[in-house]
Order: sequence, then structure tokens, then C-alpha cells
Amino acid sequence: HFYKAKKGNVKDRLIGLFSVFSHVELEINNICYSSSNRDGGIRSKQIDTSNAQKWLSFDLKKDIEANRCLLYFESVRGQKYDWLNILLTQLIKLNIQSDNKQICSEFVANCLGLENAHKYSPESLFFKLKELNYI
Repeated sequence: HFYKAKKGNVKDRLIGLFSVFSHVELEINNICYSSSNRDGGIRSKQIDTSNAQKWLSFDLKKDIEANRCLLYFESVRGQKYDWLNILLTQLIKLNIQSDNKQICSEFVANCLGLENAHKYSPESLFFKLKELNYI
């Protein structure tokens, strides 16, 4: 599920100056998994993503290994949100990665087994998933 930047709070709308999407969630068995700046980092929770004004939702065409994703989630649960990635990789493009923090798109890319997960913004992840025919 991709959150539309222009429909969110002030931070989302600021991100919307550079990107269509400000957030991404991976849903497994009706639970959403991601790293959220609002929640402080990597977490799972139920989220109503049915509002098409705010969310662009897809079922993955590729079968993901849900157990692998859940094991990965458990191994990184509670890691903090990576504000430095937002600044130094997403905005300035210095390609700097934290070992113990992640942003939402990085977490989802890691769950899906994509290389260089820290480089993805929600928008670039969306286009990569379309390119790979995942969505």
C-alpha cells in the first residue's frame, strides 16, 4: 500500500514536493508492516488502507515468502526510523546507510529481497515493483 503524499500531514506534504508517495506498507494476513516516522520505527499494526483518496493499494503478483518476511520483521522490530537516510540518501543522494535504522521503503524492499534497499524511496520502490511485475 502506497500512501499519497499530498493527502497526509505536513511532513507528508513536504515529501510530496519531491514524490507522489510519502509512505509504503507491506500487508501480510491483514497486518501492515513497515518503518514509520509516526510510530518511531519498525512496527506492525492494523491500518485501514481502504481509502483510495489516501492509499494506492495493490496485491502483489509475485508470491512473497511471508514467513521469510515475518522472520526478517522479528529480527529488526523496534529499529528506529532513519531520518539520516531521508536527508543523506533520499534528498542529497550521498548513498549513506544506517546499520540499525530503516525508512519504510527500505524495510519493504528488504522484506521483498531487493538489493540496495536503502536507496529506495516509496516512489522509486513503486516503480521498481512495477518494473519487476510485482504489482
